[in-house]
Amino acid sequence: VAVPDGKTRGKLLVLGSCAEPGDIIPMTNYVGPGYSILTDEARKANGVSRSLEGILLDPIYTSKAMAGLIDHARKSLVP
Repeated sequence: VAVPDGKTRGKLLVLGSCAEPGDIIPMTNYVGPGYSILTDEARKANGVSRSLEGILLDPIYTSKAMAGLIDHARKSLVP
């Protein structure tokens, strides 16, 4: 996750948050071999999302994020 600029941080502060910086843990094991390289898991996650919900995910970010979410759900790691 990139560090937001001052304008974005200001908007987030107005919204309020109960999350502390240490509460956000990057999950880099779902990135794959590199930027713009679609993983098998991301491809499958995109197919699941499209077939079950009609949502087409982009292959760069959201397909990989969905693959991580699906993996965590299968492992009962999602609260």
